[in-house]
Amino acid sequence: MTAAPDPTTPDRSNRRGFVIVAVVVVVAIAALAVGLIAYFSDSSDDAKGGRTDTQQVSDVAHQFTDAASKGDATTARDAVCSADKSRYSNLSTRPLPQALPAFTLVDVKFAGDDATGTVKTTGQPDGAIYFHKDGDDWKLCPSSKAKFPG
Repeated sequence: MTAAPDPTTPDRSNRRGFVIVAVVVVVAIAALAVGLIAYFSDSSDDAKGGRTDTQQVSDVAHQFTDAASKGDATTARDAVCSADKSRYSNLSTRPLPQALPAFTLVDVKFAGDDATGTVKTTGQPDGAIYFHKDGDDWKLCPSSKAKFPG
C-alpha cells in the first residue's frame, strides 16, 4: 500500500515554480529600471543616437550639401525647415559639375529652437548658416537668421 502524501510537507514542484516566477519578476523590474534610467539620463544628448544638438546641426548641414552636390533634390529639401522649404522647390536633380568644398561648422550658438554656426571652408571666406528645430529634428533654416543679431 502507498502512503498518502503528508499535507504538512511542501510540494517541491510548487516551490520551484515560485522561485522561477520570482526570478522572472526581479529580472523584469531590473530591465525596467535600466530602461528608465537610460531614457531620463543626460538631457544634453538627444534621442538621435546620442548625438548632441551641435553634432546634429553639423550633420544636417553636411546632409544638405552632400545631397545638393549629387543632385538629390528630395534629400536636400528634407534637410530644410518647413518655413523655408518653398525657397528650395527648384533644386536641380542634376549632380553639380564638382562637389561643393568640404567645410567645418564651428562656433555653434543656440537660441531655443534656433541655432547658428560659422562655416569654415579652405580658401573661402567664413559664412554663417542658420538652423531651426522642427519637431525632434534640426533643419537648415535661413529664415532663423532674424533670431541672431548682427
